[in-house]
Amino acid sequence: MYVGLPPIDEDGYYHDAGYINPGLPVAEIGNDFRGDGFFTRMPNYASSSPVTRATYLDWLETRESTMYSTQYVMLYFLGLERRFFFDRSPRPEKLLILAEVERLLDIYAYDKNIEFFFGSFTSVARLLLNLDQKIWASTCKTHPAAEAVLAEIGLSANIGRRMDAKQIFNWYVVETKLSALVHRVFPEFKALFIALFNKSYPDGITLHTSGIEWRSLYHAVSLNFTLDLRDFLGSIGDVSEDDRLYRISGEIAEEASKSLEKFGRYLGKSPQRRKDMEAHVLLPNLIRYQFPCEEADEILLWSEPLIKTNRAVRFDEVYQKLNRSSSERVTKAQTTRIIDKLASLFIGLAPDPRLTNLNLKLEDSVILYELPESLDPVKGFGDNIVNSFAQLAIAFFVIQAKDLNAQTNMGSLWNLSENKALTLFEKYQLICYQNWLRAVPPTLPLLRQVLKPLSQSAKQELAPVALSVAAVAGYAPPERVDAVKKIYRLLGLDAADVYSDLHSHTVGDAVTLVKPGSKEQRDFEILPDGESQARFELDSQRIDSVMNDTVQVSKVLGEIFANDDQPLENEPSHDSDELLPGLHSQFALLALELIQRDHWQGEEFAQLAGRFDLMPDGALEILNEWAFEQFDEPLIEEYDGYNLNPGVLERLTVEGALTNE
Repeated sequence: MYVGLPPIDEDGYYHDAGYINPGLPVAEIGNDFRGDGFFTRMPNYASSSPVTRATYLDWLETRESTMYSTQYVMLYFLGLERRFFFDRSPRPEKLLILAEVERLLDIYAYDKNIEFFFGSFTSVARLLLNLDQKIWASTCKTHPAAEAVLAEIGLSANIGRRMDAKQIFNWYVVETKLSALVHRVFPEFKALFIALFNKSYPDGITLHTSGIEWRSLYHAVSLNFTLDLRDFLGSIGDVSEDDRLYRISGEIAEEASKSLEKFGRYLGKSPQRRKDMEAHVLLPNLIRYQFPCEEADEILLWSEPLIKTNRAVRFDEVYQKLNRSSSERVTKAQTTRIIDKLASLFIGLAPDPRLTNLNLKLEDSVILYELPESLDPVKGFGDNIVNSFAQLAIAFFVIQAKDLNAQTNMGSLWNLSENKALTLFEKYQLICYQNWLRAVPPTLPLLRQVLKPLSQSAKQELAPVALSVAAVAGYAPPERVDAVKKIYRLLGLDAADVYSDLHSHTVGDAVTLVKPGSKEQRDFEILPDGESQARFELDSQRIDSVMNDTVQVSKVLGEIFANDDQPLENEPSHDSDELLPGLHSQFALLALELIQRDHWQGEEFAQLAGRFDLMPDGALEILNEWAFEQFDEPLIEEYDGYNLNPGVLERLTVEGALTNE
C-alpha cells in the first residue's frame, strides 16, 4: 500500500485513490461496515468520510473479514495493482503481490466485481510471470481470464508450439458459456476434459494464426493506466479463425459432459456429497483416481486379501461393509445394487442373481474376484453366458468340489475357451465362478433355480454335459451315475435311460482323459488332444454287480439312508396310498411334524429328523426337492434356523395334499 500524498497529474488533480494520506482526519471508531462513507463509484481514501477511513484501517489489520463491504478490499487492491504493473517491481515482490490478490479472491469471490477485476489481474500476472493459469467456472458475462488465455495461445501459435490439454481447456472455458452441469461439476469436468484430450491428442495440436496480430490490453481498475501486453510479451498471433479449435474442444466438452451427467444429478445442489461412495462410483474410470474416496479405499483394502486367496465370505459381511449397517434380510434389488457398486470398483461378486437366478441370503457364502479394467464389462447377462453357467453348475454337481483340486479348470471339460459365442469378459467371469462353485457345491434346489430361465433347447444340451463329466476319468463311478440320474429327472428325462445314454455317449465319442497327478502335486492333468484319446465301453457285468450290491446295501441301511433313485423292496410304490404323494413315508411323517410350526431352531430340526432315523441335511434336501417337483418352491428355508414356506403350506392345504390330523 502507499502512504502519503498521491501523485498529481497535468491538470493538478490527485489521481491515485489508494494512497493513505496521513494528513486527513480519522474517526476514533470505525463502524462503517457497509461503506456508506465512500462518495464515489470507485472507492477513494481521500474523498471518504473520517469514519470510513477508520473502518478501512481496521480492516487492513487482518484483510480477511467478510463483515466489511468489499469496497474496502477494492481500495486496498488499487495499491497492489499499481505496484505490480506501474512501478515495475522485481519478480520476488511480484510473486508476493500475486499470492495476496489470489488469497483475497478466494475470500471475496462472491462479489462479481471482485471476481472479475481480481481474476483479470491474476491471469495477466501469471502470464507475465510465466506461471500456469488457474481457470475457474466464472459466472461473469466476460470471463476475467479471457485476455490472458487468448494472449498465451496466440504466443504459442506464433512460434509454432503445439497446444496442450490445459491450454485448450482454458480457451474453451473463457470463450464458451458453460452449462449449469459444468458449473456444478467443474473440477471433475476439467479433469475429464484434459484426460480425454490427452487420450486423443497425446502430442497436442498445432493451431494456425490468421496473420493478423492480436492486440491484447490490460486496463487498470483505477483507470489510471492501460498496458499493451505486447510490450511485455512480444508479437501475439490471432487463432480465432482456426475451426479446429472450436471443433475439437466442443467434441471433447460434449463427451465429458455426458459422462458426468449422473454424477452431476447426484450432487444436485449439495457439493459436499462429493465425498460419498455413491458419488465416487459415478465418476468415469478415467479420472476416478484423481478424486479419492475414503469409503472406497476401505472397501478395496478389505477385499484385496479375499480376492488374492479366493476365500469365501458370508454375504452379510459384504452387506455391512458396503452399507455400513446390518440387516436381517436382503432383497434381490439390494443385492444387485451391492454387486453393481462393487463392479464400479472393479470387484466382481459371485453369485450374481441376474446370472444364476439365485436369491442370496445374508448367511450365504460368496466369492469376490477382480474385474480387469482391460476387459469390456458385460451389460447384463445374455443367454450364452447363462447357458454356459448352467453347464458349469451341472459339471460341478456331477463331480463335487471335494473331488477337485483348486487348480482344476472345469471349463476345459467342454471346451469353454473355444466357445465363440462368449465374449472374453464372459469367459473370464465363468472361470472366476468356478471358485464359488468349489466353495458352495451345487445342490438340486440350486440347480433347479439355475435351470428355470433356460429354454428347452438349452436344457437339452445339459444331459450330454452331465454324461461327459461323469465319465471324464475313463469310468463312471456309481456316485456320479447317481448324480446324472438326478439331473435327468430335473430335466424331465427318464432316469432309467442314464446307463444306456452313458454307454452310447462314451462309445460314440472320444473321451478326454483326466489322470491324477503325483502324490506330491495332488492335482489333475487334462491330457492334450492325440495323447491317450482312448475309447472305452462300460462293463455291463460290472455295472450289474454294482447295482446288485447297491440294492443289498440299501436293504441293510434303509433305516438310516433313503435312496430316492433305487426304491427299497419294503418301500411303498408311488401308486399306493401315501401321506404326501410322491414322498417316502419317513419323510412324509417328518414333513407333517414340521408343518405344525412356522419356525424350527437348528437343534430342534436335527432332533426331529433323528426321531425318524434321518440325517438333517439329507432330509432337508429331499423335502425341498419334493416340494420343488410339486410346487416349484422349497418347503423349508434356512434363515436363522429353519422356516416353513407359507406359500407351499397354503398350496398343500388348497390342493388337498394334507389330511386332517
